[in-house]
Amino acid sequence: MEIKIGLKVWLKPTGNIRGYRIKEGEVTKIGRKYFYIGDEKFDIKTLKNVNQDCNSAWIIYPSEQAILDEKEKAELLDKFFKLFHWRGDGKKLSLNQLREMARMAELDKLTDEIFEILYKGIKRSV
Repeated sequence: MEIKIGLKVWLKPTGNIRGYRIKEGEVTKIGRKYFYIGDEKFDIKTLKNVNQDCNSAWIIYPSEQAILDEKEKAELLDKFFKLFHWRGDGKKLSLNQLREMARMAELDKLTDEIFEILYKGIKRSV
């Protein structure tokens, strides 16, 4: 991602930030080592939030859809773990591959309650 003044980005909270609210931001200032999105300071090389608060930070995304895709991927991986007790290496699988696997396993037909029952049954038998 090329950082320039006026660039619109989306920020996802991590750590101890209260609530889970994705927010839109704009690069307002660029220095030699850091750039700013509003009052938040980020390292130019790593794109990591340089934060003084206790265990709270923001992760930058190029679009809101990228955040939603990451969330969907995590949810699908969680369902696969609960159903098959398989964690796998989710980093190697694309979201489209996970969607296809979910379609083949007919995960959309199973409710969250069924997943919890299956998961509790697996935990007891291990």
